Amino acid sequence: MAIHNSIESMLRESLPEMVEIARYSVSARKPDVGGCYGFPVVTLLLCVADAIGSYVYDDSKVERHFDILIHPDFYGLKLQELLINSIYKKYRNLLTHNAALALNAGLSIGR
Repeated sequence: MAIHNSIESMLRESLPEMVEIARYSVSARKPDVGGCYGFPVVTLLLCVADAIGSYVYDDSKVERHFDILIHPDFYGLKLQELLINSIYKKYRNLLTHNAALALNAGLSIGR
């Protein structure tokens, strides 16, 4: 990691790194059990979305950060507000602070 003189400069390095490691973690297979490295993938990708949202929605409401998922200039996903709120409540702090998912929540690579 380089030394940075601005947040913008740091983000130009950190966000692509996180996406690249997430990409690797989806394609790599765990020895003996198979499957991808799902926890690191979802942690990194939701951290990327959260970080981007924190700069786009420059206010004190961290709940809005995941609105970036529906922003047409970024992810542009067709998600309902209820699902975005669920992502925030079930994944944001639990994954990054407790290394655990909420009960009755799961991970899938969509196959």
